[in-house]
Amino acid sequence: MNYVVYCCMILSDYILQEIDRKAVLVETGHHDSGLVRAIQIALYQDSLVHSHELETGKMTKKIKRKIDGEVRRHNGHLEDGWKYATANYHGELTHPLILKTASIIEPVNETESYRNVAVRVSGFDSVMTINPLKIERHLNLLLPHVNDHELHAVERASLLHLHFARIHPLVDGNGRVARLLQNVILRHEGYAPATIMREERSFYQELLRDAMRGYIDRESQSTAEQTWESLKGVSPAEERFYHYIASKVNIGLESLLTAIDDLPCFKVEFNHKVEPGVAYTAKKMLQEYFRQPGRVGQARLVDKRGLIEVRGEINPCIVKGILDKKYKGDYTLSAYNLAEEGV
Repeated sequence: MNYVVYCCMILSDYILQEIDRKAVLVETGHHDSGLVRAIQIALYQDSLVHSHELETGKMTKKIKRKIDGEVRRHNGHLEDGWKYATANYHGELTHPLILKTASIIEPVNETESYRNVAVRVSGFDSVMTINPLKIERHLNLLLPHVNDHELHAVERASLLHLHFARIHPLVDGNGRVARLLQNVILRHEGYAPATIMREERSFYQELLRDAMRGYIDRESQSTAEQTWESLKGVSPAEERFYHYIASKVNIGLESLLTAIDDLPCFKVEFNHKVEPGVAYTAKKMLQEYFRQPGRVGQARLVDKRGLIEVRGEINPCIVKGILDKKYKGDYTLSAYNLAEEGV
């Protein structure tokens, strides 16, 4: 992450400074980088799940069971789209990257062109999107700002989210693609995801529609090109949406810091001098536990004496159960305070 003075255009200095303060704490604090990455991965995976559920709304348990296979399929498409986009985004969002990601997330989308039919933004009090013939023109006005690294990453991500949803360039999956690409930008710059919870669906949709109308009203007084000449002077509704997304990033970073500080931490010390390979094998046995889906944590060797630090969503009984298979009676397990140990 490059910590520079950004040209704040659509968000207040205060919220961006608060976000960057927390981002610096994550990156420069006494946190193991592997553990931070594991928690970040969990946060982004959770964001994908909520993104899909924003589309479906509240469902009864009976309906959930009935469409369980379909939900898994859609979540799988989101995971695949996320993997593709994060692997191929290098700081610039392009038409080929957008189209390929969209076709992975929702196969009905073309890989070489945007929609050629009229659609509406779904939901109550829907908003008519732009004419299909104008899609590339509007995206070409948006993308230079999304790719302008003099703007703060949170501003670029929130701009992309709002205006991709407004333009609605895809046959299907516009919301999922907008939220995913927003988080691809945030991840690339080292921030937490802007996770919109399923419980906020109505509030989020209302904010989004109001922000779209705010932009449409501004554009109606001039032209699209003139509206994009400056990012200053956005409507109050647009500003509310941008700050909502920023607040989500802020909450995500707070969750990351809290998760790091709250994870249980233990140390494993052998009762006698052991060869390096013994401690390494014990560490691998413990690390294997955290490789299972949904488990956040890490085991690592701290020093040459064979001291192993275990930190994550795990309890002493599980640690002992793993190690006793091979090392019962050969080690001591105790709580581990990183600050006191100076690690």
